Amino acid sequence: ERYNDTQQEILNILGMDSFTFKSCALIMQDQYGLFLQAKPEERVEVLGTLLGLGVYQIMEKIALDKAKASGAKVRELKKEIEVHLRTTAELGKPDEELEVQRAELSGYESSLQSKIVVRDRQKMYLTNQQEAAERREKLLALFLPCRAKRR
Repeated sequence: ERYNDTQQEILNILGMDSFTFKSCALIMQDQYGLFLQAKPEERVEVLGTLLGLGVYQIMEKIALDKAKASGAKVRELKKEIEVHLRTTAELGKPDEELEVQRAELSGYESSLQSKIVVRDRQKMYLTNQQEAAERREKLLALFLPCRAKRR
């Protein structure tokens, strides 16, 4: 009863609309007039239907959908990279800082070793002084009674 319903039924049965079907039938009967008189858009549509070019429209839609999804993923990854770069910038350069700290630690260790050497020398000097003081005390203890007897 309605034109659109009829067109849909023809499309379902034949796999093409009525204009494409009529154009094919007329072209096959060497009656190109209808096809040649049709608007350029209609001729392209008829040829597209005959050649099965609709698959390319489907592929184009799929490609556009994938491009949109990929674009969203790229934007998401760019944001993530930006966050990582900012975090890294805030944290500085840990490898370089570690090397600086190791060099500083090495300097402290060298300083510690030299202070240990000085301490050990001072200990030895103190030990020698204490031993000398003890010997002096022993000698004085031996010498004072002798001196007291002489007087």
